[in-house]
Amino acid sequence: MRRLGILLTRSPEQGEFSLALRLARTALKKGVDVQLFLMGEGVYGLLHSEIQKLAAEGVRIMVCRYSAERKGIPRDFYGNVDSGSQYDLSHMVAQCDRFIPLT
Repeated sequence: MRRLGILLTRSPEQGEFSLALRLARTALKKGVDVQLFLMGEGVYGLLHSEIQKLAAEGVRIMVCRYSAERKGIPRDFYGNVDSGSQYDLSHMVAQCDRFIPLT
């Protein structure tokens, strides 16, 4: 199975956020295994209902634990999203056929 990795460092108000959602859904519909890593301002996506919907649809989502802590987002907001680190991001990049950084 093909695998797509997306790094999102932009907040939900920015265009890259909606682009990441569209890319993930389109790839998922085509049978691609999709992984999304939220970092920097992207961790505010945890407060956006679409992130939890993506997780429920089958996208593996991971949030940078350090970024979330720095932004004051408590673990209660993680829902179906895993907590990770730069180490986890590097593994995601290595395992993906395609990697798209939206920074």
